[in-house]
Amino acid sequence: MCIRDRSRKCWRLVGGVLVERTVGEVLPAIKENVENIDELLTKLDKMHDEKELEMVEFMKKYNIVVKGQVAPGQQDPNKSKKSVEGAEAEAAAPEASEAAADKEEAK
Repeated sequence: MCIRDRSRKCWRLVGGVLVERTVGEVLPAIKENVENIDELLTKLDKMHDEKELEMVEFMKKYNIVVKGQVAPGQQDPNKSKKSVEGAEAEAAAPEASEAAADKEEAK
């Protein structure tokens, strides 16, 4: 925040009461609040990740599967078939293009 005139009048809600202050008085408190919020968000994100890992481990331990989802630690059978087919198609594609090139050279 770039404020040129720190003596400028501003209003701040403190404990349900609107008080008149100057920008110079309020700005440091606002910056501190922003830093505290960022710190809190970082902690909450870390806690969320830990809880998510705990949940996945619990699901693996008790073999819990949510309908429509793949069990934790297992591959989706549909995806593995597609990836194998895709790999085969990619492997066959260079051979097909080489064969076409050979036919053209023969002409």
